[in-house]
Amino acid sequence: MLATASEVSGLRATPAPPLRASVLKSFGNERPQNDFLPIFRDRYERLSGILRKRLRSIQIRALKNRLMRTGGYGSGDAEEFAVIGIVADIRKTAKGNTIVELEDATGEISVLIPSEEEVVEDEVLGISGRISNSGLLIAERVVRPDVPLHFNNFNTPSNAKTALANSASGCEERGRGGSRGKGVCDIHFRHPCGKQDV
Repeated sequence: MLATASEVSGLRATPAPPLRASVLKSFGNERPQNDFLPIFRDRYERLSGILRKRLRSIQIRALKNRLMRTGGYGSGDAEEFAVIGIVADIRKTAKGNTIVELEDATGEISVLIPSEEEVVEDEVLGISGRISNSGLLIAERVVRPDVPLHFNNFNTPSNAKTALANSASGCEERGRGGSRGKGVCDIHFRHPCGKQDV
């Protein structure tokens, strides 16, 4: 049944009662880093260990100290450096490149990465490149701690055998003369030359 306009105008909306919430624990501006810090350190150490096997790198602080001592910022034929670190921050440039703040246990450095490279925060990377006039590391190579691209194919020996078996429910039950009971199957091996064994 529908209400008339006069009936609706006489109704007043009553406000809903306020929701009550209680704060169980507030961290404010503090972050509970003590809980996560050992996990991130362990992850960084393991992944950087893999990268150190593939890349001759130096610590970020050692790189900055060396550049300050030698004044080696930005000559065109500058020496190539490699560092390993965890991605702390990501920014995009106007040209579509990515500037990454890479940090290790000793320091932090800004790295310019080409636009075709995908990078995510907290990723552990190895960067090889040259230093610009402004102290920015220009990445020429980005190395990740994943499966290497070159590996030997696994070849099976020529005398290998393959076993094929059905599920137990598909096996036949042999009668009184048979030595096998319900659910027991023969497994057949096939040689590479096609000969079959029982």
